[in-house]
Amino acid sequence: MLKLIGAGIALALGLLIASAWEIPRLFLIHNDRDVEYYLGTPVLVMIPETLTPAQRGRRRVLWGLRWVGLTLLLSAMIPALVIVLDRAQVFQILASR
Repeated sequence: MLKLIGAGIALALGLLIASAWEIPRLFLIHNDRDVEYYLGTPVLVMIPETLTPAQRGRRRVLWGLRWVGLTLLLSAMIPALVIVLDRAQVFQILASR
């Protein structure tokens, strides 16, 4: 039973992290294949992405803030995890061994 609970928690955590990572990317156009798919016409010319130093710094700050937010979310979920494990009487099972 403990292995099933651990597998369930790992699966839920993995799905949470994967969805937090991928959902913002779903609504962006990344390359010429995306443009061809959405517009139905071939791409003739691509303009390379150029960022100023301020834009690069902002991108780094946003990347760091995302990871901080994810860390805070996961740490806030710890009490909920303890409550679920307590309701499933996992601690009582471990204490009786």
